[in-house]
Amino acid sequence: MWNWFLLAAAALVVVTAYLRGEQFYLVWPYVPNGDSIPRTSKMEAAVRAAEGLAFTLVGVHRAGKGGQHKIRYEFWISPRRDVLLLIGGGHIRFLPVDECRLFSKLPDGRCLTTLDDVKADRDLSGLRVDRAHAGATLNALLDFHGDHLRRMGVSPVDYSETDPLEDHRAALSEQLNRMVEYGYARRVGKHWRYSLVGSVMITVRGMRAHDVTS
Repeated sequence: MWNWFLLAAAALVVVTAYLRGEQFYLVWPYVPNGDSIPRTSKMEAAVRAAEGLAFTLVGVHRAGKGGQHKIRYEFWISPRRDVLLLIGGGHIRFLPVDECRLFSKLPDGRCLTTLDDVKADRDLSGLRVDRAHAGATLNALLDFHGDHLRRMGVSPVDYSETDPLEDHRAALSEQLNRMVEYGYARRVGKHWRYSLVGSVMITVRGMRAHDVTS
């Protein structure tokens, strides 16, 4: 019985890893003209909270994959410019998508990333410190994010006053560079894809929820 279970689990990992390895990803996964996709109700609630906290809108994008990926992404910067907020919403085919992410640049070059979804994408570069607070409101997510910064004993590096999104673009590019260096991914023009080793690792890690402890 256990042998069949282990074989089925191994087969699932192999098939999922193969399919993931066949996918192409954009280095910068966002494109302009996000206004063509309306906000979801959850996005509206997050935007109201961001405005109440004096966050400033710095960009409206949509998912670069296009096709069935109808997702609007809004980037907001905190008053002190030490937290970049991503609010996303829309759908992939018929599946609804809603998410909030907080980013803070750390002095050692890593990025603290706080998510409201424990099943969000994983990192293989070692340059992201991921924490999740499932289903949290924006205010609760910010408190969770700030608490972890205090526990780390570090002060985040401010985002650029002129172009905070360029800072974020540079961070994503460096994360990809590190994955390529480790042999987990390879570049293909403006895209990239996982290597065999990378696709297996990201599949196995994806079977576990993000660290939700503080």
